[in-house]
Amino acid sequence: MNRLWFVGLLTISWAACSARGDDPHRGLNLPPTQGTTNAGAFQTGVYRFDYSPEFLKQIPASGFTHIRVPVNVATSKDSEAMQKIASLFSAVGDRGILCMFDTNEAGETGHGNGKPNDVASIANAWRQLYRMFRGKPNIVFELFNEPFGYAKTAAGRDEYINDMKIIIRRGRLPSRRCIIDGMGYADDIQSVAKAGWRGALGYHFYPNWLGDDDASAEAFSKLIVQQCSGISNDIYITEFGTRLDFDKGGRTPPENSSQDHDALVGLREAINFLKGEGRPIKGAYHWHGWDNGDTYSYWDQANRLGALKIREIQDGSEPKLLDQ
Repeated sequence: MNRLWFVGLLTISWAACSARGDDPHRGLNLPPTQGTTNAGAFQTGVYRFDYSPEFLKQIPASGFTHIRVPVNVATSKDSEAMQKIASLFSAVGDRGILCMFDTNEAGETGHGNGKPNDVASIANAWRQLYRMFRGKPNIVFELFNEPFGYAKTAAGRDEYINDMKIIIRRGRLPSRRCIIDGMGYADDIQSVAKAGWRGALGYHFYPNWLGDDDASAEAFSKLIVQQCSGISNDIYITEFGTRLDFDKGGRTPPENSSQDHDALVGLREAINFLKGEGRPIKGAYHWHGWDNGDTYSYWDQANRLGALKIREIQDGSEPKLLDQ
């Protein structure tokens, strides 16, 4: 594959990463290969994961140590699909996150309504999934992706936390292996921590967290630090992504804007700051690893400069090429 240019970016060997259990997750999202990467995981039915064995070998070779794989209720019941998911995790030594996604119901499009269609069905799915992955302790469970359908009120927060606790209890999941997303689009982890959840938190970051007029590397960094500070829970950035088709000045065509570049610089600075404060981010998972020509894809030749920024964020290396 002529897009798999990335091996030259390798800065940390897979063997070294495997040997250090305290290393942060250098994660990559592998969405189902259907529809678009933005909304394909919300389609009904069993997921497709058309990743070849040759492609999967390139993931650890490029420095990624963990993957995040979506699942839905229908997929959890399909033995062939679940064996495929197991093979994805095998490519990285059974390390990463399995995350339950909402599924569109009648009349819904895009990302659905941001709430579980049926809490009992999701709990039963997790119970089955835990049976399959129980013996793989380095695979953890993100209970529900981006719960934006719950009202950002005290009542909405309590409803959300209660639903997640029902899923843990009925799914017979060990809390120590569970991640609960922040409210909204997984950006409000403060509310979940304040509600009394002591386990791991899932945080998402995208450039549209700030408007165009407010966006700068400094502003993004301050926002992330504000959203993640003062929390004793483990924090995993289970999704972060931007357009990666930069020129050397950090601009993305056709808008000729640097907002996406500034978002990645701000994210790197925020992670470094939190680490210096003794609150290191436990992992960061880039969206996405489907080599489909998308501007968010790590692999595409057109995205090679943006991919360098991903490596800087995940490896803690010094900035290069794009910073002015």
